[in-house]
Amino acid sequence: MLGRADRIAKALSRSRNWVIQQAVDRYLDNEEWFVQQVTAGLEDVKRGKTIPHDGVMAEIREKIAKAQRGSSSGQPWRETIFSLFLTRICVVLLCALVW
Repeated sequence: MLGRADRIAKALSRSRNWVIQQAVDRYLDNEEWFVQQVTAGLEDVKRGKTIPHDGVMAEIREKIAKAQRGSSSGQPWRETIFSLFLTRICVVLLCALVW
């Protein structure tokens, strides 16, 4: 791991310490975001603010079909699907946590 940090530090003309601090900061930022998203999702579940599985799947199928026909945003359909996937990943994670 230190070898990787050293290579990055050299490429950026920074110290190993700086590279490691950046990595830790980014990791912690990501973990904080994830915990906040899961907490918010669990609060939604407690309030009954959920979408049944069939509803989510119908929405995903509709968006896939629309993306394959060509989206109005001009995004290629694969990028649209990936974006949809990222927005729905919390739903899957919440289902796993609740069950």
